[in-house]
Amino acid sequence: MVGEDYWLFLKSGIFSYSSKMALLVFGFLYTLIIANLLGPEEYGLAMFVLAFIGNTVFLFGVDALADLLVVFTPKYKSKKLFLKILGIVYAVFFCIFLVFFFFNSQIASFFNKGSASLYWQASFLFLFMPTTLLLEAFFKGMKRFGKVLKALILESFTNLFFAVVFVLFLKQGISGLILAKILSVSASAAFYAFQISRSKFEEKEVKQGEAKKYFKNIIVSSFLKKMNYQAMLLYMGMFISSSLLGIYYIAEKIVLYAMQMPIETLSDTLLPFASEKAGDRNALNRLVSLNIKLSLLFGVLFGACILLFGRIFLQLFFPQYLEAYWLMPFFVAVFLEANVQLLGDAYKSINRADVLVKSFMLVFSFTLVGGYFLISILSVTGLLLLRIFTNIIIWLYLYFGQGKAGLKIEVIPRKKDIIFFFRLGKEGFRKFSNRPARQENGRP
Repeated sequence: MVGEDYWLFLKSGIFSYSSKMALLVFGFLYTLIIANLLGPEEYGLAMFVLAFIGNTVFLFGVDALADLLVVFTPKYKSKKLFLKILGIVYAVFFCIFLVFFFFNSQIASFFNKGSASLYWQASFLFLFMPTTLLLEAFFKGMKRFGKVLKALILESFTNLFFAVVFVLFLKQGISGLILAKILSVSASAAFYAFQISRSKFEEKEVKQGEAKKYFKNIIVSSFLKKMNYQAMLLYMGMFISSSLLGIYYIAEKIVLYAMQMPIETLSDTLLPFASEKAGDRNALNRLVSLNIKLSLLFGVLFGACILLFGRIFLQLFFPQYLEAYWLMPFFVAVFLEANVQLLGDAYKSINRADVLVKSFMLVFSFTLVGGYFLISILSVTGLLLLRIFTNIIIWLYLYFGQGKAGLKIEVIPRKKDIIFFFRLGKEGFRKFSNRPARQENGRP
């Protein structure tokens, strides 16, 4: 029999992956309808504005605070910690909302992308998006992935519904997309707020020193990571036209839905489980190693399918974006390397986010200098090469530095790992089918 821990991990992973599948279905319909209605130029501009707003949310610490909740909620289930973090986020993002609300014309002029009214409308996302992300992190930390699944389905359906109404029927264009996003995020926040009002807290005393050390390092690493992406967005706004951005975002969406979903699923599920095993390095190393190997196997399989059928897919569903096919091999490489976030989760679980800080300092320095020349000279191709190079830098730094952190993580799948995945999947199918499992000799 496969161990109970791995069965619980599989069960949580299935809930998480189901949420990603829901996002895939709604996301595909959203992209199919909206991208074809707007065309490459308007679609590219809309995605750029939403990406800028979303990255600004993470830039100011929501990512770090969400990680703090995921790591410490399983340990302490503290209502005081949750409310304290929520209060900090409300205060910070209300101030950011005011800046975008009153200085939208200056922001639009700086990027030379979109009108001031677009940034004014998008500023309202700052009132809802951070809260939603924190509430989602709380339920992930509680390992209540079923609630996360329901909230994501609600948000995705609401976003799709209102986007179609505003763009297709009311002809609101990009403004309609932003309003649909605001309504969908607020609906998700309301759902989470209702669910958390029914949640039970144990109020264990949080070790302040441990929490402060974790947050100090994770906030810096998160800031550097988002500053790196913000620098990319700046160069994208300066050197890449809106129509090319539209082609870029279509290629990214298609490859992301196919390849990034398994990686994000494993990462969402891994961090709370890894945090509980931080005291047992052998168990932690095995858990993280298996996740990385599984994500690589999924990545190679799905990446091959994209390269084989990507052009046919574009011809059928996105005929205005056929040029996106030539970007797909670059995106396959980007997302194959993206499982470095699983290695990063291992460092987070043992409270060694300081290692992540150093890796992101290297990457940010490279992006500031190398990114300018790559994107200004090679346009979209340079942007993708930049993403590939930065992932390689992080991979090398984290992998070869793990010995100093007391980690010993493997990344190359072996035959015994494939056999283990097969047995785990087979037993999971039996349990979900309510069929008794046969006893097997020994543990894989």
